[in-house]
Amino acid sequence: MESTAGETEMEVVTDMGMDSDEEGMGVSSVSVTGGLRRRPRTIRESSDNESQHPSDEAFIDDDDDAFEAEEYVDSDDELELTDVRPKPKVMADKFKHLIWNNKFTLVLLVILVALLIVAGILIWDHWDWEAWVTVATLIVVIIGLAKDVADPDVVLLGGVILLMTLKIIEPEEGLEGFSDSTVFAVAVLLAMAKGIEKTGTLDLLSRYLLRQPRNVLFAQLMLLPMVGGLSGILNNTPVVAMLIPVVLKWSRRADNIPASKLLIPLSYASILGGTLTLIGTSTNLVVQGLAEDECPNLDIPFFEIAYVGFPNLGIGLVYMFIFSRWLLPADRSSGSDTYSKNPREYTVGVQIKKGSTVVNKTIEKAGLRHLPGLYIIEIQHASGEIVPAPSSDTILQENDILMFAGVLDSVDELLRLDRHLVPATKQTEKLGPSRGAGKRVLVEVVLAPYSPVVGHTVRESGFRNRYQAAIIAVHRYGTRIRQKIGDIELAGGDALLLETTRAFMDNYRSDQHFALVSELGAGVSRKFNWFKILIATASALTMVAVNAAGLLSLAAAAGAALYIMLIFGCLTVSDARSAIRPTVVITIAAAFGLANALDVTGVGETIGNNLVDLFEPLGSIGIMFAIYITTAVLSSVISNAAAVALMFAVAWPIIESGLLSQKAGIYTLMFAASAAFSTPIGYQTNLMVVGPGGYHFFDFLKFGLPLQLLIGVSSVILTWVFFDGVDNVCCESGSDCLSTG
Repeated sequence: MESTAGETEMEVVTDMGMDSDEEGMGVSSVSVTGGLRRRPRTIRESSDNESQHPSDEAFIDDDDDAFEAEEYVDSDDELELTDVRPKPKVMADKFKHLIWNNKFTLVLLVILVALLIVAGILIWDHWDWEAWVTVATLIVVIIGLAKDVADPDVVLLGGVILLMTLKIIEPEEGLEGFSDSTVFAVAVLLAMAKGIEKTGTLDLLSRYLLRQPRNVLFAQLMLLPMVGGLSGILNNTPVVAMLIPVVLKWSRRADNIPASKLLIPLSYASILGGTLTLIGTSTNLVVQGLAEDECPNLDIPFFEIAYVGFPNLGIGLVYMFIFSRWLLPADRSSGSDTYSKNPREYTVGVQIKKGSTVVNKTIEKAGLRHLPGLYIIEIQHASGEIVPAPSSDTILQENDILMFAGVLDSVDELLRLDRHLVPATKQTEKLGPSRGAGKRVLVEVVLAPYSPVVGHTVRESGFRNRYQAAIIAVHRYGTRIRQKIGDIELAGGDALLLETTRAFMDNYRSDQHFALVSELGAGVSRKFNWFKILIATASALTMVAVNAAGLLSLAAAAGAALYIMLIFGCLTVSDARSAIRPTVVITIAAAFGLANALDVTGVGETIGNNLVDLFEPLGSIGIMFAIYITTAVLSSVISNAAAVALMFAVAWPIIESGLLSQKAGIYTLMFAASAAFSTPIGYQTNLMVVGPGGYHFFDFLKFGLPLQLLIGVSSVILTWVFFDGVDNVCCESGSDCLSTG
């Protein structure tokens, strides 16, 4: 997936740290007094070790197992290389550091073990060793998911394999999810969403339905209901990704329409819209698949969930229309003093190369004084002199590095002014033709929590070689990180400004390790192939119709629709494969195995009985609230598909006991798993809007927690009203039917 590397003439400096070890090549090199540390391997020296200013470094391509070396010239002008093979004390210090960083997790684990021992003695004394091992495995899996120690599929599948190895569950039970039609349907629907996106159907809707609004309320009235409706039949991730540039364009064109008032509501509307139909979100399909495995005769109609989902969407929209005015941050979009506080602002170094039209001109005459949304905060001359807050009559020289602070799109416009103005980032030398050739672009990405670079510094992650993209700046929850890029430890939700090639967009637009990939300045205009749009739209609508009418199963209808789209060129086989995210599919399939383990060992039934004992005095609605709250809390710390699968194993024994109807229990699980409003990490679309909106973590808590409580109460009450009195129809051959009627 990497594009061919080429050489250009660029230097490295980014953000406020001007040292040159901004971004690494996959192998860490640590600078120490008296020389360089390195691993004991051969180094290929760079041919141009001479530096024009103190912050240069020699970068060596690590595709051939080389690594970067940083120059340190001692008093004798010699370069020392020091062996740094791991010493026992260093390893011990690292272990202590690991323990200290995870002290709260370890304390929580000790408390949970103590509680389990007490519960085992007083309550669960009838459990055998298989049940206890299953509970211990479940705790480790939940902590692993919450701490993002690995991708969710790796953690969940590891738990399933352990239980199969110990023969607590049979392979048929542990791997049941991989043969389930629901998992197949999720994969196919992801590919279909890619086809609809590729044809431009979503862009067409945005072009003709989303005109420039007059104010925030009009923007919300146009945007949010449409998003809710689309998310009922499409994967909400491409819907939100397509509309983020539209919102940002509105914000740029009108000072009274701040993007920060629209992007969180955009995400929330897509989440609420996912509960309008059975295919609106993968968690709905997980619950349906588990329920049909337990009760083959159970029928869950395509639109039945809308009895509760539609009122919830209406309640959520009214809440957002009213309270976004006070609870969401205001835009800061005028004047250099306010831009310095702008959450969408980055600090970027730009170098003046030979041939630039600004050489030997003052800042004023070069036209760099009054750029919209962008201002110079510092100049580094080639001589090493640093000029902070330069005046308008400062003369610009060849090889000067200008440090700009500004909003993203203004940075992109600056680099378009003159092809000899280039990002001052040494890593960009490896990326091929220059922006002047039209092949280089600025891209903003948001890291998913389980991205392989999360938890590593930029240098350790080898980001440039991994993705063929140079990091220019890093932005975290509304704040620029003011340190050298190479030393920044990346975290889920970080927004990265990248200098890369157009191939990056094709290769990583649907990559599961990025919550958002957006090219700056690309806009949403495109040519439309009306025939392919018609085929894609007709295929999707026909799939919905035949499944809702009961003519075909969802797996069969979706599979047929996908093949029609492939035959008529709405997407390629390669597009379909890239859209089917293995992490999502394996996570759901493995969750089925863990749910089966809770079932066969009796753990799920025991926990369900304890919930009944606590909440039965409140009636069935009390039990529904208990299931809802437990599922919602679990979904906020681990994958919602995993959470709903585990909670299904607890809820189903309650349903079988006759204390709760099937539909009431099933829909309670569905709504609880999608109640992800109070944190940015609870749902993919929340992460997608963090960077573009410049939000802080507290913005989600302040605006989302009241909505979460409101939707929680309405979901349980409406589900209880519509479905609690419905008869249970779980009839297998030769068995009686339980009924709550």
